[in-house]
Amino acid sequence: MRTLNPKRLSTFLRSRDSGLKTLLDRGDELLRLTEEVRGHLPLPLSLHCRVGGVRDGRLTLVADTPAWAARLRFHGPGLIQKLSPAPERALNQVRVIISPPGQEPAPPRRRPRLSAASARLLGETASGMDDPQLSAALLRLARRTGPST
Repeated sequence: MRTLNPKRLSTFLRSRDSGLKTLLDRGDELLRLTEEVRGHLPLPLSLHCRVGGVRDGRLTLVADTPAWAARLRFHGPGLIQKLSPAPERALNQVRVIISPPGQEPAPPRRRPRLSAASARLLGETASGMDDPQLSAALLRLARRTGPST
């Protein structure tokens, strides 16, 4: 019988052979930079922004709403001065984009249900119709009986 030696998922994700390691390291770097940026911003504003990335000397910041984005743009030059002394990054521009925080998906729509009396009335109406398509549509509608939601 073969014995299993389970390994933690983090072992695979952090291994050098994994392409995910690079992605995870990049995510960690963005989180660290976000915390650093937030430390240089006033409290209400810092809660409504995050770092989107750094490329070619441009720091991309993401704001929740247009109002927070406008306030964030005002602080851009100061952020460049405070963050640029780090040897691994030479920033010369701040770009602010707007992206609302993740929203929960809408609950699935439920089809309306008819009362038994309404369904019976639709069935009777369908049986007296001359138009077969309209009659079939009314019968399909009549089958939607059940508790109202």
